[in-house]
Amino acid sequence: MRHTITLCALLLPAALSAQTKVTVASAAHPVAETAGRTPQVTPNTATAVRAVGSIVLDGRGDDAVWTKAPEITAFREFEPNEDGDPKFATSAKIAFDDRNLYVFVHAYDPHPDSIVGRLTRRDRESPSDWIILLIDSYNDHRTGFEFHVNPAGVKRDISIINDGEEDESWDAVWDVQTAIVSDGWTAEFRIPFSQLRFPPNGSPTFGMMIGRKIGRTNEGIAWPSLRKSKSGLVSQFAQVSGFAGLSAHRRLEVTPYTVMKSVPQRQLDGGGATAGFDRAQLGTVGADIKYGVTSNLTLDATINPDFGQVEADPSNLNLTAFETFYSERRPFFMEGAGLFRFDLTCNDGNCSGLFYSRRIGRRPQLNGDIQSIDPTASVSNSTPILGAAKLTGRTESGLQVGVFDAMTEERRAYGNNIGSLVAEPRTNYLVGRVAQDFRKGKTTIGVMATATNRSLDSFTERYLGRSAYVGGLDARHRFLHDNFELSGFLAASDVRGTTDAISKVQLSPRHQYDRPDDNLAFDSTRTSLGGTAQQLAFAKIGGGITRFFFSFREISPGFEVNDVGYLPRADQKSFSGWTGLQFNKPTSLYRMARLNFNGWSGWTVAGLPRNIGANVNAHVQFPSMWWAHAGLNTSDFVATYDDRAARGGPAVRNSPNQSGWFGIEGDNRKRIVPGLFLVGMRGDEGRTHGFFVDPNLDFRVSDRLTFSAGPHFQHDIIDAQWAGVYTDTATGKAAYTFARLDQRTLSMTGRMDYTATPQLTMQLYVAPYVTVGSYSNHRQLGDPRAAAYSQRYKPIAVTNIAADDNFNYRALNTNAVLRWEYRPGSSIFVVWQQGREDYLAGDRYSPFHAREDYRGLFAAHPDNTFLIKASYWFTL
Repeated sequence: MRHTITLCALLLPAALSAQTKVTVASAAHPVAETAGRTPQVTPNTATAVRAVGSIVLDGRGDDAVWTKAPEITAFREFEPNEDGDPKFATSAKIAFDDRNLYVFVHAYDPHPDSIVGRLTRRDRESPSDWIILLIDSYNDHRTGFEFHVNPAGVKRDISIINDGEEDESWDAVWDVQTAIVSDGWTAEFRIPFSQLRFPPNGSPTFGMMIGRKIGRTNEGIAWPSLRKSKSGLVSQFAQVSGFAGLSAHRRLEVTPYTVMKSVPQRQLDGGGATAGFDRAQLGTVGADIKYGVTSNLTLDATINPDFGQVEADPSNLNLTAFETFYSERRPFFMEGAGLFRFDLTCNDGNCSGLFYSRRIGRRPQLNGDIQSIDPTASVSNSTPILGAAKLTGRTESGLQVGVFDAMTEERRAYGNNIGSLVAEPRTNYLVGRVAQDFRKGKTTIGVMATATNRSLDSFTERYLGRSAYVGGLDARHRFLHDNFELSGFLAASDVRGTTDAISKVQLSPRHQYDRPDDNLAFDSTRTSLGGTAQQLAFAKIGGGITRFFFSFREISPGFEVNDVGYLPRADQKSFSGWTGLQFNKPTSLYRMARLNFNGWSGWTVAGLPRNIGANVNAHVQFPSMWWAHAGLNTSDFVATYDDRAARGGPAVRNSPNQSGWFGIEGDNRKRIVPGLFLVGMRGDEGRTHGFFVDPNLDFRVSDRLTFSAGPHFQHDIIDAQWAGVYTDTATGKAAYTFARLDQRTLSMTGRMDYTATPQLTMQLYVAPYVTVGSYSNHRQLGDPRAAAYSQRYKPIAVTNIAADDNFNYRALNTNAVLRWEYRPGSSIFVVWQQGREDYLAGDRYSPFHAREDYRGLFAAHPDNTFLIKASYWFTL
């Protein structure tokens, strides 16, 4: 993520521990002069001392080694004032033995009764006091690890790549103890060297930073001084030496697990309707393995994985031609994902790229095709993963290495008419990534390759490619004090299969080779498809108050990565730019402020203008700690064309579109935190318009129990919604048909979190969703490129159009998880999941009525899944 987000994460960390407790003790140090104290400024270096004898981890800091360790006191404020004098003093000491790194931090505070320590589950942020330990064990100025703790002993751990991109899914096994003392609070960390990676030279130097957040004042303090005006995070760490005689240990961690679950099964009648319900009792075993191949390379593997404790995806009725993007939620695939990133396009934080791990274990791709052949076919919602492994690491010369491989099992569908057909073939996915750093990480050149290979039969080879290969080269170069960055990429793809399979790729919404008014030619005899993509970007990422980013990108019509990547559409050229002003010095009016200006334009590769737009947005945090956000957008104010609107038909001219949004967020330190987000839009000369409103409320009942609720209501009237392609009765040609859609959506996301102890937590997630749409004013394309909107469409001249495409879709996802970490790295999950779904169309359709729709939602038959998963972590 961007460095500004990294800084926010450093300011507002939260973490949970299976090993921690809070004790009240007398101070191990004399009371420091806290108010107005200016710490002694020392160089950005420190020395660790070797411990003789054992260290009792109790948060008191009274072991003998702490009397010998040099004290670090040169902490400086970075939030809200960069390099300011902190209100309260902080000190730290560093020690080690053959197996562990120890850090003792004393956070002085003249009012220990005002120290805030919220009790939450592990890795959850909260408005607490925090002590943060950041370690660059490679000392490469690019990668690192973060260990956070609050006074309640709640832990959080994060890995860092690319000098600031954070992976919050990373979980390590480590210990910390905290204590509230008469002059503040303390934290004593024990980080096993087995959880870190460092060169095997016997006397490594670590990069390190120690941070502190004061909850009641939102003040951020760090050693060494952290400067928000500079780019990067890890590159600002101090140097810690003194690790003489330290040798890297070969690491082997094993976490076997067993799962028992009860799952629902539906029986279908000859017409594909539900005829009854049954249940199946299933049991499985598997294991996660982490092995230190060398001190720099780690192998992570999972055998027969089960992710039953992961929340279901939010419900969504997709009426577009493009695939819905879902974020990754499975821990094995989330951890270390940043190393395998090769982004192609990004929009509002969602990035398409060469590797999209949700492809692995996906819903079988041929479910719909099989059910169209046999409505009685019983299909699965996921594909079993036989196993997956990834080898990651970094050499002493600065070479990052990542290799990922996964194998999924064949999944069949069974029906009364077909017997059985393969809905998802056995598939192997391979991803390789290497990147070499130069100039202490200021320049990086990388290569990435992906390969997808399927075992196909005579049925699946008509729909799916047999193999797909993608390769890419990317580079970035920082210069002028790391304030500017030049970056770019080149990529190429090749997909191979039968003529039927490659025809389906050509005709998919991503490529649409059948468009009549472009220079593309659909070739039904092709057995392969290839293409290229490239981008060049220039950015200002640090220094002063200005930032900017400009890029040019081109993706050829045949570029295809979706076998194991994600790209909504090919055949595009675009230029985009962003310029921003950042005001980080607090005033009487604001604590911080951002003002951004954006512009973009796009074409097909042949030169058809697709879009043009501009945006201005502002973000302000007030002294009260409330946030306000606002933005205005305008687009297509000159002639542009949507070449996907008719889904294989001619391009349709866009009409100017305007939208605006506004949001507020309350002070998250309070017991009740409100928020509100409003969006409105207008287009098609006023014929298209809509809005949505998202209020939300977080309510902290106690330090252990919190609730949150976020309802969403949206009402859109789309004057030209795609309705289908039919045959014009007058000409016998294709009639590309559109209609006016009136759609209302009412949904909510609700959560409850209860933390009995940092080791025992309970979460409840509820997400009802209702969307209702009615169509009217069906018409077909007339002169699709006409300047006047009314001339683009003409009265419909078909007789076989569906009389009633109206819909009422209802869904409910519920998830309850009890998690008990009964020993470090070992957990028991007890999970209940419920899904309800109903789709009303034709004679069953009913107009939108909130009360009746939600009543009908809860009347739908529930699919209940019950699961118990137990794991046990050990190391050899």
